[in-house]
Amino acid sequence: KRSTYIFATREPSVFDEAAARAIHTAVWGITPVARLMRWRALAQIIASTYLGPSTGMRVISGELRLGEVERRHAVVWFSDLRGFTAMSANMAPEEVVRRINEVFEHVGAAVQDEGGEILKFIGDAILAIFPYATEAEAATATQKALRAAKLCQARLPKGTAVGIGLHRGELAYGNVGAPDRLDFTVIGRTVNIASRIEGLTGKLGVGILASADVAACDPSAWTSVGDFELKGIPEAISIHSAR
Repeated sequence: KRSTYIFATREPSVFDEAAARAIHTAVWGITPVARLMRWRALAQIIASTYLGPSTGMRVISGELRLGEVERRHAVVWFSDLRGFTAMSANMAPEEVVRRINEVFEHVGAAVQDEGGEILKFIGDAILAIFPYATEAEAATATQKALRAAKLCQARLPKGTAVGIGLHRGELAYGNVGAPDRLDFTVIGRTVNIASRIEGLTGKLGVGILASADVAACDPSAWTSVGDFELKGIPEAISIHSAR
């Protein structure tokens, strides 16, 4: 696409011939820089849109090596649209996509309004994180995640149900995949437990569930529903529902 430049003068008359030549010369020098800035801005928009603001900037800054990961602490959010299989079987694909996007819009807004970052859309599920660096910050992160979860449930379209599972702890954050096809994500036990906790929401008929590690940051906001064995987790996990 062509670039448009606007020049102005304080002189009462139009640009004279010498000024016009100077402007023409300047444009030739400015254009490559302007194009570079435009492409960089576009790359930042694309990276932020598809990967999230924080992760997108890491990719733009050149963190592209396979296996380049760091350990971080975060409240992990895993949510899933209930009844998706039946929906897919009984609706046209276009309607299914419309319904999913409607739910994602509400869930995504709730997460981002509370400072969380969406890392992935996995079919009808969402993986997000609320990072923290210290135990003092962990309390704030869990409160933000709970507010986002309640906000999400309140905003959902009528007749739509979403299960939300929360867990917190250490995770690996970085690049995984093949040498020529990378994915920036979080992995580890913390993520697995959050996913398994979300899986309990349908069985228990509860919209928001969390681990004891999350509930301990604000016990007054949670009610214990018992200890449960989760697939792939050797010990039973104490599960709590939001009040």
